[in-house]
Amino acid sequence: MKCRRFTLIELLVVIAIIVILAAMLLPVLNQTRDRARQISCLGVIKQYSQATILYAGDNNDYPVPLYNLSWGNLWTNYVAFYQAGGISYDVTRVPHEYGYGYVARGMVCPGAMFSLESSLPYVLLNASYGRNDHAPSNGSYYTVKLGKIKRPADKLDFMDATVHGVAYHSAHHARYLSLLAVNGKESFWDTERRGVAYRHPNQSANLSFFDGHAANLNWREIRDEEGGFGDAAFQKHWRLDD
Repeated sequence: MKCRRFTLIELLVVIAIIVILAAMLLPVLNQTRDRARQISCLGVIKQYSQATILYAGDNNDYPVPLYNLSWGNLWTNYVAFYQAGGISYDVTRVPHEYGYGYVARGMVCPGAMFSLESSLPYVLLNASYGRNDHAPSNGSYYTVKLGKIKRPADKLDFMDATVHGVAYHSAHHARYLSLLAVNGKESFWDTERRGVAYRHPNQSANLSFFDGHAANLNWREIRDEEGGFGDAAFQKHWRLDD
């Protein structure tokens, strides 16, 4: 019995069908990948939120300070904070002379491009997550007691960001788009364009709140268009001394 061979036309038809199916499936696969990254990141950012609550339990209700004024340190440089949350960090580089934090690769956002460019087992935390930069100063630290925060379920603490401290004016999604356009990717060194990183689907970012919960929000839920301190979004989510 002779085996029938495919004609050239039949082969081209099969190839065309495969190409069409691949084109249809690729966006779905990309969406699934992006969604998986967003969910993974949400779990990580919640772990940081829980770590600062545990830290506060050992430090008179004060969460890990955003800044320490007496020695210019950043929250990313507090060993006790990492230990409180069981977060794996690089003991050879934390504390760091510039306040940088280096944590295990699994403890940064999977979409944090700048951090994950490194092939080392510990990567830069400062380019993955930032914190609300509007904590008041008590003379020694920029921080506020958890018990003093009104409506903690509304008040932002940690967030997807390209810098360790994020001010309200740097939370506009256009700033993030400008960062990508100018640098071709996320950059920790572009100090003029650093801010909230809307690296998840639908121009969204993952954030945690002072009651310990975490959520994924669109940029319009994080910052009003005008960007002034009188904005409803600033009063609701960013101001910690009301």
